[in-house]
Amino acid sequence: MIGEVSSRYDLSALKRASVRRLHLFRMKTFLVDLLIDLGENPSAWYPLIRETLACALNFNFLRRRLNITLYELALATFWFILRKRGINKFNIMKLIALSRKKLRKRILYKRILNISSYIRHFSNEYDAKEELRSIVLSTLPKLLNNLRTIHRRKSQQLPLEQYSEQLKKEVLGIIDGIDSVDLSGKSRKVIASLCIYVADKIVAQKLRIKPLLSAKMLEMSLGVSQFTILRRYKNFIKSCHTRGKSVMNNEA
Repeated sequence: MIGEVSSRYDLSALKRASVRRLHLFRMKTFLVDLLIDLGENPSAWYPLIRETLACALNFNFLRRRLNITLYELALATFWFILRKRGINKFNIMKLIALSRKKLRKRILYKRILNISSYIRHFSNEYDAKEELRSIVLSTLPKLLNNLRTIHRRKSQQLPLEQYSEQLKKEVLGIIDGIDSVDLSGKSRKVIASLCIYVADKIVAQKLRIKPLLSAKMLEMSLGVSQFTILRRYKNFIKSCHTRGKSVMNNEA
């Protein structure tokens, strides 16, 4: 029985890998043919083609969500990478026209715009959250080694490893749950401070202890005014996922 399950799993994994290679081959062939029709040497564009293929695979889920073709995804991703690199050599209408007339691919302008919008949205969200994670992970060791934090932790007989792991888990969970719209135009350090401050309250509630971190400690570590943190953290909790709502209830 176990052998049969393992065999089915191996076949399923092999099938997925084969489909992935087929998709990569088709998109690569399409992009190479497109560049040739544009009078370009594909070899000179291989770094961008590889980047396009890697990006397209990450957004392959859009094919089902938006009901698009593999070639529309490849072209939209290629167009996104070109603009990201500041390359304005090609006109999107010309790319679509060549794809349809010479390469005989079903490419629709509205779909290309829609795909591009999704890719841009998800890419911006990913970049912003990565920046937040970087700030948080570099700040936590400073906070944990703060003399006030150490004193508060020891007075409550709380092991460092237990608290630090819980705090890291909660703060990263909060970042994952933030809507990208809430990050637009906002100070990353302010958001990072709020994430840490709220995460500490959540951990304290779960472990039934008093919070270890203060707004003043975060001000010293990140340069964000403690009054900004105290004024904004309750509204921030409301915008977070369920993990923060229980804290808000206790704070109300």
